Formats: sequence, structure tokens, C-alpha cells
Amino acid sequence: MRQAGRYLPEYRQLRSSSNGFLDMCLTPHKACEITLQPIKRFPDIDAAILFADILIIPYALGLNLEFIEKTGPVLSPVDLKSPPDFSPDSFLEKTQPIMETLKKVKSHLKGQTLIGFAGAPWTVAAYMLQGQGGKDMAAAKAKAYENPQGMATLLDTLTTATISYLLAQIKAGAEMIQLFESWAGVLPEPYFDKWCVDPTLKIIKEIKEKFPTIPIFIFPRGASQYYKKYFENDIKPDGISLDTNMAIDQALKDIPRDVILQGGMDPQLLKAGGTPMLIEAERILTKTKDRKYIFNLGHGMTPDIPIENVEKLIQFIKGWRP
Repeated sequence: MRQAGRYLPEYRQLRSSSNGFLDMCLTPHKACEITLQPIKRFPDIDAAILFADILIIPYALGLNLEFIEKTGPVLSPVDLKSPPDFSPDSFLEKTQPIMETLKKVKSHLKGQTLIGFAGAPWTVAAYMLQGQGGKDMAAAKAKAYENPQGMATLLDTLTTATISYLLAQIKAGAEMIQLFESWAGVLPEPYFDKWCVDPTLKIIKEIKEKFPTIPIFIFPRGASQYYKKYFENDIKPDGISLDTNMAIDQALKDIPRDVILQGGMDPQLLKAGGTPMLIEAERILTKTKDRKYIFNLGHGMTPDIPIENVEKLIQFIKGWRP
């Protein structure tokens, strides 16, 4: 959940000497250093997650991608009448720096799990259609509703590209995969089934056929009422990340016991620190003590989180006993 980033002074220093965010993602020695920064500062962290971005896939499909300060990612909006094609050779060439980063990180880790990731197809498609982020991705949804055949083609392309991308990450050293469905919560139920669940399960199926022991986690942010839809078939993720608004009791009820739960804590409690932070950590740990559970946040770490709060939370988790 965005371990590295602007809350760390060492990240800000490296960023100031780089030619933008995309340059850091695509320069292996920089991305490796950023991935390792939290591990070096907090040695008790159990895993390192690749420093990259969910929009590497459209970049590798040939779209122009920029990260603009105070605006975020900006792409040339895709026309569903002529969606981009997947060219395996070109795609693998453009994503090769990501694989080099994974190999470099892997060589530096001492027992921590290396997590690779990608954006899930609907979320990536939403950015491609809208050209940037938005409160509810209204423009992206409108385009997709108006041209269902074009949308199906785009999602098929993104699913194929995501499978290729994640298989390459695993070959480069990733020991666990996370799929970020950041815009799951903006879709009505029928489209959630068709645009979120179906492509995700296809990705999981393809990866599991080649790497059956690699754990795959999903994060369908904002769609807690639909979480159980991912577990109604034989093909299912190994774990699911709980967003801030997902009630722990509901997760325990809806999600099969053999599925690992992860996350749930509001990042703003990590910002607040002190007693409120520790009370919530205690509550989550107590609720999940009889389940396989990985402590994590319900969304990414924000730039204003005090480092001393991160240290205190890690110490509390590591010392906690039921």
C-alpha cells in the first residue's frame, strides 16, 4: 500500500534529482532504491512492493503518459472505435526496466517477500478513456456504456497485456502479486461483474496455470458490498485487501476462511498517531486473530504521515499477542 513515497525525506531527495515520476519508475537503479527505502528505514517490514505505477501498461501499449505536478497522470484519451493493440515484443521491451528493477531489488532483500503488481483492467481502462483521474470516472463510464463492443475489446487487450506483464514480473523475482482495482467502487453491479470480476479471474486463472504457488491478492477499492463475488467460482484470489470502509465483521462473514485478509486501517489514523491509531490496530488484530491476516492500511500512505507514527505502529504490531 504505497510503502515508499513522499512521507520519506530520502524519497523526496531522490525525486528532486530526477526528471519526473515516470523517469523514476523506468530507471531501474532509482526504482530499486525507492523500493528498498522503507525496508532500510523499517527493518521489521515483512515485504517490499515494487515501485512502479499502474499506468505502465498503457504506456507499454504505446500511449503517451505524463505525470503532472498537482494533477497526476495524464494520457491521450483512447477512442473505443480504435483501441490500441497488444504487440508482445514492443510491450515486453517497454516494460523491461520494471523487470530489471525487480531483479535488482530481489538481490538486496534478506528474507522479505517481493511483491509485484499491476492495475486491474477496468481501472487502467478508466484512465485510458478519461485521460486522467476523476472523482467518479464519469467520462470513462459514459464512453464505455456508449460503445460496449469497443469496451470489451479494450478490456480483452488489457487482460492479455496484464497477464504478460505479471508473468514477466514473476520470472524476474516477484513472489506475490497484487491487482489494484482502484475504481471498482464507481460501477453498478452488472458492470462490476463484467468489467471487474471477469477480467480479474481470467488473469488469476492464467497465472495460476503457470505459477500455481504464487499468491495473488486483489484490492477492489470502494466495492466492499461486492467483495464476495470474487469467491463464487473455483478460480479465486488467494487474498483480498480490505479498504477503509469495509467492515471487518462483514469481511469475516462474506469471505471464505481459506482466503487471506489484508489491510483495513484508515491511513488518517496513521497520520493522527497516538492512542486512536493503537486502539484501531488493536481492534483489527483482535477481530482477525482467528483468520489468516496481514496487517496493512485500507489505502495508500499519504505524504503527511509522520515517520515516528509508522515506527510506533510497526513496533505495536510486532509486539502484539492475542
